[in-house]
Amino acid sequence: MIDPISVAGLTITIVDALIKLGERTAELISDANAFENTDIGQDASESRNLVQDENLQTKLLRNLLFSECSVYGGKTLFEQFDPDIQRQIELLCREIKSILQEGVEILERRYGLTRESSASFLNLRAISPSPGSSHSWSSQSLPGLLRWSFRDKKRVEVILESFKDRNSRLKKKVELWCLASQLGVSPEHLMHLQNDDASRELGFDKDASLRLAQWDAGHMNGSLELREPSWDLFLKEIRPVEHQGMFAMFSKDGTAYIQENHHYDPIAGPVMSGHDVDPRTKSRIESLAKLLHQPKERVFRVLPCVGWKYLPAQSSIAFVFEVQPKPIGAPVSLQWLLFDSDRRPELGDKFRLALGLSKCIAQMHMVQWVSFRFRHDCFGHR
Repeated sequence: MIDPISVAGLTITIVDALIKLGERTAELISDANAFENTDIGQDASESRNLVQDENLQTKLLRNLLFSECSVYGGKTLFEQFDPDIQRQIELLCREIKSILQEGVEILERRYGLTRESSASFLNLRAISPSPGSSHSWSSQSLPGLLRWSFRDKKRVEVILESFKDRNSRLKKKVELWCLASQLGVSPEHLMHLQNDDASRELGFDKDASLRLAQWDAGHMNGSLELREPSWDLFLKEIRPVEHQGMFAMFSKDGTAYIQENHHYDPIAGPVMSGHDVDPRTKSRIESLAKLLHQPKERVFRVLPCVGWKYLPAQSSIAFVFEVQPKPIGAPVSLQWLLFDSDRRPELGDKFRLALGLSKCIAQMHMVQWVSFRFRHDCFGHR
């Protein structure tokens, strides 16, 4: 049981109050829509859906953070965080509650009838729908109506956007603390995030799966070096093409593969025979190949790596990726598509693409899946 006077008890009380405020806000907006008064600023249905969606997220976070779980010894996920993180969650929830409280007060001042009086008013309108009737929706004074038109209506718009922004920030921070803190190194915790219903609804399972893939790669035995001679018939020199990158496509035994070459300078490492990779670089290449080999969520669009091979005649390390299903035509790089293609994406598509790529990279770094410095050092560059 959570101690009601602890930080956890205080925070869950604030979250429960926040959920009730969200429900009341959606109810008030629904009442306004029922009376055909959609002067909230946005469309009333859109505003109501926004509040309901954000309130659902709050409920999911409550279930994830404050449900007792055997993974945490019968305690809650919230109680596993450091006191500083617990305090930050409490302050964020308190801030969101304060924002929504102001919105409810403004809406109640404008639309705050009880359900019974609302129903009676609808019946009255059905009987006497005269435009000149004194039973209009709001019987407020003229100063009150002016205050709504010139100040409160705009304020409600700002409150709803602020509510959405702060709620999104809370979700992102909880996700960060679940995965990038010391707690994120526990396989049991990650598997809980992977399987818990609330975590899956919030999308935390995808990052947990990536982190588990990283953990599995570190415990993978054997080598992914492609020593079988048959690969020599397919792995070839790739001539650099402007804006295209060092990759090519081929088929082997009915399966499509992409070969991606990276320059390797053996002089940068210990002196070798010229037909092998120095031990330090080889260890890093193996780690990267195993990491890329692990199954990943489809949303990240990372192809599975089947192995690697050193091509001494070309001073290159070839990484080989399986492509399923087999693509139509030859692959092209994003850089080529942006600079050399006749079918360049529109500006809006470029913004959406940039946002998607930045989110993907941010998530991979958040779970410490791969670092660019690690990959850069793999091939002997300094």
